[in-house]
Amino acid sequence: MLPTLRPGPLADLPPTLRQEHAFLPEGSDLGHLLLGSLRLRNESSEPADLPLLPVGGVLLLFPHRGTAQLCGVLNSVHYLTLEPGETVYGVLLQWDCSDWLWSRPMTALENAMVPLEPLLPGSDSLGPALHRCATEQEQSSLVARLLTLHGARQYRSAPLLQRCLRLIHTRQGQIRVAELADILGCSERYLNRLLRQKVGLSTKTVCELRQLYRMLELLGEGPAKSLLHTAVSGGYFDQAHMNRHCRRFLGCSASTLRSLQRRPEPLA
Repeated sequence: MLPTLRPGPLADLPPTLRQEHAFLPEGSDLGHLLLGSLRLRNESSEPADLPLLPVGGVLLLFPHRGTAQLCGVLNSVHYLTLEPGETVYGVLLQWDCSDWLWSRPMTALENAMVPLEPLLPGSDSLGPALHRCATEQEQSSLVARLLTLHGARQYRSAPLLQRCLRLIHTRQGQIRVAELADILGCSERYLNRLLRQKVGLSTKTVCELRQLYRMLELLGEGPAKSLLHTAVSGGYFDQAHMNRHCRRFLGCSASTLRSLQRRPEPLA
């Protein structure tokens, strides 16, 4: 069984931890619900800590042995410990679909994990089956089959929530909550209550995380540019403003983050 989430600053990934990501192809039947998937493997003979970044949405985690877990929305870096030889397959839900399996307010799941089997029967047997798959396509098919059995294709999030998150995404988080509420035709208080209940975070935090995600994209693009250039391009007031966000959400400075982003990739 996977351990409880442990908060901590972002650190370098050990070379024995293999991390593979895949995004759903455009037009996928489950594209309204799922953002993508990841597979994590600890190839060492010692336990390894896996950092999970606060990128929004919730994760469904299927270990190849043990109990499947629902990982709630994170507001900072948290760690899981993978045992030697352990493999975990993860599925990331879209921001506006975080409440698909969880009937209580999403704030109850903030920075926490709960067993998935009671919410999604068949979850505990999916991990071993995914481990036996020969291709990524077979894995995706197995996951889609389980989710479809539990109404994934029929699920639709609230229209106002969809519009709100689409605006935040389009503006790359660079929009004030008052302007967002005005465009959507509701009060700031109502909007904040809706996001806390359905996403698990305040409207402002959702905007800040989307801006942080854009900053991570900028750091990973092309030749190295100055951190001031990255800050301005990412919509921050200055480099100090960007650093405050980095330290708050990731526990490290932007310069440390850039060195992690640009190091030689040992996981290919």
